[in-house]
Amino acid sequence: MALSTVPDYFQEETEAALREQVAWLVREIGVDDVFFSRLLRTDAAAFGDWRAARAPLSPEDQQTLHSLWHTMLHLLSHFGCEEARVRDLFHYFLPAPRRSERSPVAPPWSGSTLRSFLETGGAEAIDRVDWWVTGLRFGNPYAG
Repeated sequence: MALSTVPDYFQEETEAALREQVAWLVREIGVDDVFFSRLLRTDAAAFGDWRAARAPLSPEDQQTLHSLWHTMLHLLSHFGCEEARVRDLFHYFLPAPRRSERSPVAPPWSGSTLRSFLETGGAEAIDRVDWWVTGLRFGNPYAG
């Protein structure tokens, strides 16, 4: 049985680690600077400059990226650390249920893709996805 190690940047909260986390999301989940610029409501070129360590990123935008990373870690854990399953989930269009078929455990991005939901909803959408996945994983006593 081979043991795999997780890179240090998976658990670190430095700006350098955040750049590595973004690079991992680009490489493994298939997002790009356009996704991040929409998520953060900033210019794609400015975001690219931050990724290349040529420009700063506001503390608020860094916090949004930290929140996204933590949510992605929850999704990875939920799907057994299978990046391909998370990538598929990220790009899969989830039809909206009919009114009579709605469920309290339905993903908040129903009627969209997870990618699009995050792009248009920003930090609030990240919070909603995190609430959903942690509710599935750990139970949510406030659901109802």
